[in-house]
Amino acid sequence: MKKIISILSAAVLLFAACEVIETEVTVEPVPAEGTHLDVNFNISCDNPDTKAIKTVWENGDIIHFIFDKYTKDGCFLSLKYNNGLWSAAWVSTLVADQPLEERIAAKGSGTVTGFYIFNRKGMQWGYYCPEYYAFDAYDNLPGAGGNKVYSWYTTCEDAPYQVVDGVLTADIHLTMPAEYNFVQFFIPGIGGDPGRFTLATEPSINSIRPVKYYSAGGFEIEKNKEGVMPGYAFRDGTTFCGVLPAQLDGVSGDYKFILTDSVNGAQYEYSVSGKTLSRGKSVKLPNHDEWTLKTAPVAHPAYVDLGLPSGIKWATFNLGGTLPEETGGLYAWGHTKAGVLDSWQDYRFWVSGSSYYDLVFSKYNAEDGLVTLERADDAASAIWGDKWRIPTLAEWNELAQNCTAQWMRVGGVECYKVTSKVEGYTDKYIVLPNAEEYWTATLNETDVYEANGYSANLYSQSPGRMDALSIRPVYDESLQPVDPSVEDPVVDFEFIPMCVVGNKTIFVANKNLGAKNPKDPGKYYMWGDVTGHLQGEEFYFGWEAYPLAGNKSGNYTAYVYTEEASRWNGVGEPDNLEQLLPEHDAATVELGEEYHIPTPEEFSYLRSECDWEWDNENKCCIVRGRGDCAGSVIVIPAGGSISGSAKDAPNGFGTEGRYWLASLGGYSGGGRDNYSCFASEFGIDETYPVYHQYSGRRECGMNIRPVMVQGK
Repeated sequence: MKKIISILSAAVLLFAACEVIETEVTVEPVPAEGTHLDVNFNISCDNPDTKAIKTVWENGDIIHFIFDKYTKDGCFLSLKYNNGLWSAAWVSTLVADQPLEERIAAKGSGTVTGFYIFNRKGMQWGYYCPEYYAFDAYDNLPGAGGNKVYSWYTTCEDAPYQVVDGVLTADIHLTMPAEYNFVQFFIPGIGGDPGRFTLATEPSINSIRPVKYYSAGGFEIEKNKEGVMPGYAFRDGTTFCGVLPAQLDGVSGDYKFILTDSVNGAQYEYSVSGKTLSRGKSVKLPNHDEWTLKTAPVAHPAYVDLGLPSGIKWATFNLGGTLPEETGGLYAWGHTKAGVLDSWQDYRFWVSGSSYYDLVFSKYNAEDGLVTLERADDAASAIWGDKWRIPTLAEWNELAQNCTAQWMRVGGVECYKVTSKVEGYTDKYIVLPNAEEYWTATLNETDVYEANGYSANLYSQSPGRMDALSIRPVYDESLQPVDPSVEDPVVDFEFIPMCVVGNKTIFVANKNLGAKNPKDPGKYYMWGDVTGHLQGEEFYFGWEAYPLAGNKSGNYTAYVYTEEASRWNGVGEPDNLEQLLPEHDAATVELGEEYHIPTPEEFSYLRSECDWEWDNENKCCIVRGRGDCAGSVIVIPAGGSISGSAKDAPNGFGTEGRYWLASLGGYSGGGRDNYSCFASEFGIDETYPVYHQYSGRRECGMNIRPVMVQGK
């Protein structure tokens, strides 16, 4: 129902083809010493349908540029997309004799090669072989054999550029390279860490290993002959990319798809007859629930008893991995889903601040006194469950004191073999890949912006809480499983100051009306209804039950604002009421006269004066106050909406939230643009953390977040 505005192109249905993405890029990079060039590139992208719905540039997209095929000193230009803007970065290595910007300005014209890689990672110069650039992406994924794995890319080679009056210009037309038969598969309904799911096919379709660009010979890719494609989370599912053998391109045949979940070892199969796969196309496969289960999930991974005094047993591989030498997922401290954070603002418990000197956290701080991760914030417990958790600092110290660490290679990966020194257990060991550090479950009590970590060779570390580290879980037989019958905690209403406008302060409730706690959506209300109903009740949201409709569609008994019946789509006595009266405001009726459903004006202040951020892990929006209200934080859950039976799951539950405002439909050009059958609402979702829409049907069930206003 909300209006989605795209800067670069119109939205299309999933997997619909889009011939061209086009935009003019004008950026001002950070000036280098001496010469400074502004960048004005006109960029278009042909045949982008290989990446599911690649119809617009997305945050994090990076395009790299090499000038005049010069690679020997590792200098290049990168453009990174973020919220409608491109930022430029000139990258120079220590061996560069002259800044790239300066060389280009002096030369005045030449050729530039640009390339976009799906995984949105960076580029590395081949220092030991300075004739090429390689592209940095996810390492050590299952099925990758320890090598980097990529999907498709687009490129524009040897496009002319010019420098005129300090402005660098070029037309960049990115296309899929003709020599590679890229194909992509999309499975909805599955997600998780990069590489958690792998896809194999019969006949075999190869995945892609390292991509390199040579100044003398262009691009080179290496195919994974094992034919296993690691998956990458995308929207509500996972994508898998490979190189289609020429003999299979455009030919109808029978295929078997084998999907493997590396977390629990489950394996699924799906067979199809008469399927045609074609170069440069995406194929949507059924939800994995419709596949045949061939290998049942295992309860948990294996562990090793090293004879340690505590009795703790260590897992044989990292969280998110399947083999001892695999790095697995990378996690911020206290995050239960893998991912590399770009800034402190992305950290789960961040409240305010940007440096180690002024950071404020909502949990594990001086006020709550928590120094060890609770199970709800422990990724090992959340993912492996049962009796698994992240080891504490004391348990890592115990491992270091009772074991020796010896460097070795396993499957081509640098690792440490950690062998027990305990009598009777000297033949027992675990293998720790050396690619990353490891989290402990213990906070650094001296500097709360840090937590304690450990290296693979058993030395303690103090990384920042937002850093991306590996996790090696431990098995603790003393742990009690979480009892699913225990109800969520009940939290009392509290009103938190979220913004100050003039002499007016807007306080917002810490939870929804009818909710037990901040993460609970609570009751669903029709607009003007003061009763509300919980999801699962025997109730039908429709005109027959709407208290202000006279039990007939469009037959309003209140809030009829015009005498022209055709404008408000119904019959009834016009009263010109536009804003809910106290007796029709559920927040006022339930909490008291000083509390109410927010007006559109009050919401507009909250929208503009607060920071709204989507929390995909908890399926909610985190709202943080600024200025006088800095440090104030509330949670807005994505409870969706109900139009029909309350027994059914809410529409958009977990992906969007819809909340009533206190007025009828909105305004456009000074006059109303909606009928009286609509009322104002605001919403949240993962694409637009906060939006305002004016078209909520009054009989629809939505959530309510009460407010209180002090001052005038």
